[in-house]
Amino acid sequence: AESFQLLFQLLRPDSVLLVFFSILLERNIIFHCEHRAFLTPVMETLKSLLFPLTWVHTYVPIFPEGLSLEDSIGAPTPFVFGTDSARFNECQIDDACIIVDLNVGTVMTHLGKTVQPQTTVLPSKSYSLMLNQLNNEQKLHKVFNPSACAQAARSAAVGQSRLSSGRRH
Repeated sequence: AESFQLLFQLLRPDSVLLVFFSILLERNIIFHCEHRAFLTPVMETLKSLLFPLTWVHTYVPIFPEGLSLEDSIGAPTPFVFGTDSARFNECQIDDACIIVDLNVGTVMTHLGKTVQPQTTVLPSKSYSLMLNQLNNEQKLHKVFNPSACAQAARSAAVGQSRLSSGRRH
């Protein structure tokens, strides 16, 4: 339940649907966030929404250091990658990728254009019904707030560093 809450803290319901449909359509997707700890729970939650289907292509929630992200983006198969924002910002992305920025809650193309709703995948009535249900849940729980989530992560990091520095003495 916490991972679903984190997902909806970082992405609006329409963005969750955009990413969900992009996964179903086997698009190449790159998630990035300043806080690497958010990547795996968010990506695993989205992957769990596929049930009973499964993602059988390349899936790397936190792209390892030492491997070239740029080289991997050119893979011939669909992929879902996660990386920290600093590393993402250093990359040249010229492939047809969907970029999910968990820092600000946006879903863009590699050209910086907003991804349009996938109303062609579902009938518009079904899409609207799904979006309305997610919007109602969001209003009920008041969860979307990426800046508050980032602030909480910074506070936790500061608290952790204080604990670590306190142990050294």
